[in-house]
Amino acid sequence: GRLLLQTYSPPELENRVFSVVRHLNLAHDLLAADERLRLAELNLVAGTKARESTAYVPALHYLDRGLALLPDDSWQSNYDLCLALHQEAAEAASEDDD
Repeated sequence: GRLLLQTYSPPELENRVFSVVRHLNLAHDLLAADERLRLAELNLVAGTKARESTAYVPALHYLDRGLALLPDDSWQSNYDLCLALHQEAAEAASEDDD
């Protein structure tokens, strides 16, 4: 996962975000704090992309994983990311119920 993240340019990463996130999520407990935060951001990207494609269950999986990766003080230290993950998860959950 780390190698994929380093290899891809930002546009390539956007197109291959699911693959990169899948690899990194498998090893999330081995990541340093800054890598976990970056992975939370990538899970937001993957979750948003999945939700926009009407893949609500996978979207919720990515978004829940992103939330789980945040530090305990994320509402103070990473407010924007924390808010975005919560909002996307709420939207995906409500759309899944429709």
